[in-house]
Amino acid sequence: MKAKILALLALAALPAAASSQPVKSLTASQAHEAELAADPATLAARAAVAHRFTPVVGADAVARVGALADGIILTQGLPPPPGGDQGGSLPPPPGQERRGGSLPPPPGGGRLPPPPGGGSLPPPPGFDPLPRPIFPGGPLPRGDRRLEDAERTYDQDGEYLGYWDGARGFDEARGEVVTRPGEGDSYSMVLRSEETQRQTVFVRKQDGLVYWYPRSRHIDTETRRVVMRFVNRSAKPLLPWERERFTVTFKGDRSRNGGVELETASGSYRYTYAVRFDPMDRDTVILEMTAQEKLLTSADENGVTVTLAADGRGGLKLVVTDRWGSYYAGETLLLAVRVKKDSGSMWRRDAVVFETTGRSPHTQPIPAGAADGVQFELPVTTTGAGEYYLDAWSFQRSGSRLSRADWMNRGRGNRIRL
Repeated sequence: MKAKILALLALAALPAAASSQPVKSLTASQAHEAELAADPATLAARAAVAHRFTPVVGADAVARVGALADGIILTQGLPPPPGGDQGGSLPPPPGQERRGGSLPPPPGGGRLPPPPGGGSLPPPPGFDPLPRPIFPGGPLPRGDRRLEDAERTYDQDGEYLGYWDGARGFDEARGEVVTRPGEGDSYSMVLRSEETQRQTVFVRKQDGLVYWYPRSRHIDTETRRVVMRFVNRSAKPLLPWERERFTVTFKGDRSRNGGVELETASGSYRYTYAVRFDPMDRDTVILEMTAQEKLLTSADENGVTVTLAADGRGGLKLVVTDRWGSYYAGETLLLAVRVKKDSGSMWRRDAVVFETTGRSPHTQPIPAGAADGVQFELPVTTTGAGEYYLDAWSFQRSGSRLSRADWMNRGRGNRIRL
């Protein structure tokens, strides 16, 4: 009986796929297992364990319990891998037999390679590794690292001082030349450009807090004498009412033109200029200005006057005087005028008795050969006795060869009583 059971156990341990292969002999451990299986007490104990822990249901469970009752254990597991009947472990991957089947480590020993450029990521745009203070000063937090980054530190009267050197450079000096008729052809000015060092200063006060404030330290001063010379002023003079303005700048750290630049020119002519240096004094810069074609400029706002006057016949008239009639001879003067009569009461509006507007102005030709101060008269409609006044008036030099066609607003005029 014992030999029969051992033979059945050996057949049951073989996989189904192995039926075509020769039967192997039992090892010592397998033989010992077969002897234990033949013991009725061992079969009963194993049946109890299988019934408690094996989640097998249905007909298969009934067959297994029946087999246990007959003293035979049937195994329905998967066949062992090839060559693995002595342990059942999976074969190692190809080329890794000596490592027991473990995956190879990633390149670099398991760490990601450093980014290009030495292993540090580039800082984001606008990043400042030293967060320097911004204006306008105040106490710093205790232990602020900016104090450690100060460029110099020292003690003065028992107080801790430190500072950062900021931007260093020259400021821009500016000068203006205003030219008028009859003042000659040469103007001069002195410009000074200061070199300064901007700093951020730290001071530890008696309260233990560190305060900071901005300051500028003077380093040097550069000086230039600028001479503006108009080389053809006699051939192209200014008109009596004209003014010219020129802005000149000087910065000590500029090498071009000795640091002197002509920034703006608001003149009666288009100018070209050349830069010269005084051979006896290199700190003197000469700007030689040459006038080209004439430019239209603003008319003289005081060149025309309008006055409300009696006409000698019980009525009113407007007297127009052109101060520069000889310069504008043959041209046209436009007038916009409004005359009102005072109602005598703050509750009633003043009536308009005479008006010309910018859209329908009074056109006054200036005759050829007119002299300066030429006058013109305009009749004014009246509505009887009372007080009349010039409420507003303006004029324009229309189509002029000398002045721009801008309306010159002159505001209110005089009063007169009839």
